[in-house]
Amino acid sequence: MKIGLRGGHSPNCKGAIGILDEQDEVRKIYNALAPMLQAAGHVVVNCNSNANSVNAELSEGTNKANSNNCDIYVTIHMNASDGAGHGTKFSAGLHYLNASAMPAMIVETLFCDNAGDAALYGKLGAAAGIARLIAEGITDKSKDKVYFFDGIGVRELNHPDEKKALQQTYRECTGREIPEKLYTTKALWYQRQQDVINRSYLKKF
Repeated sequence: MKIGLRGGHSPNCKGAIGILDEQDEVRKIYNALAPMLQAAGHVVVNCNSNANSVNAELSEGTNKANSNNCDIYVTIHMNASDGAGHGTKFSAGLHYLNASAMPAMIVETLFCDNAGDAALYGKLGAAAGIARLIAEGITDKSKDKVYFFDGIGVRELNHPDEKKALQQTYRECTGREIPEKLYTTKALWYQRQQDVINRSYLKKF
C-alpha cells in the first residue's frame, strides 16, 4: 500500500502550542512512524511541508499525496483544549478530507495543553510509542490474531502459547489435530465471523 504520510503544519507555520509544541512533536512521530510502515512492506510518501502559510502547507501536503497516487493519506496532529483534556469537535470543511483524491484520515493524537495527556505521551515513549500505535492501526494487526471456537462461541487468543496448549490438549484427547482455517478481510464470511466474535454468547436460560 502506498501511504501519503504527514506530520501536520510546518516549522514556519506552527499549530497548537501548550505543554508540547504540536508541530515539533508530530514531526517526531512522523520520523518514527515512516520506517515502521516501510518495515511492514508499505511505501511511504513524504507529504510534510515547510511552507509559510496555512493554505500553502495544507495544499502542499495534499498535492503530494494526490500526485503520487497514494492509496491513503494520513496526517498526524495534536489538539488543544484550554488544558481541559477533553472535547469533541465536528467539521465538514477540513482540507485534508475534502481535497484528497483517496481515503484520508486525521489522527489527533492527544491534547498538547493537557498535563495528563502530556504525561501519558512521555510514558508511552513519546513519539515512538504513539507511532507504534498508529502503525498497528494502519497495518491492521487484527489480521494476525488467532481465534478459537470451543463449540459454543468464538474466543480470541492473546498469546501463541495459548494456541500451543489448546493444540496439545486436543491432540492428547482426540488423537487428531485441531482444524485450522486461514482467512483475510477479503473473505466473504469474514464479517460474519467478526459478528460472532463481537457478540456476547453467554445467555441465561
